[in-house]
Amino acid sequence: MGLQAAGWSTAAVIVLLRDEKLHEDLPKIVVPTLIIHGIHDKVIPFSQSLELNQKIINSKLVPFQYSDHGSFWEERDKFNQLLAQFI
Repeated sequence: MGLQAAGWSTAAVIVLLRDEKLHEDLPKIVVPTLIIHGIHDKVIPFSQSLELNQKIINSKLVPFQYSDHGSFWEERDKFNQLLAQFI
């Protein structure tokens, strides 16, 4: 999945994720927010989704037990069902 992206764009995203400091803005999000995260994700640790869930007031975290970074692909039926219900 990730091998289809250009190397320069992948590097740019990694730098962005490292340098952006958005934590102060998270409590300002007031719309319902669905957080879906694979518990085996080696790119973005699952602990970060716990932090998002805690800081975004009206959020719901759904851990995906059999996914890593590509939950939308690895558990697509479950993902699509949850997204459709949420919307």
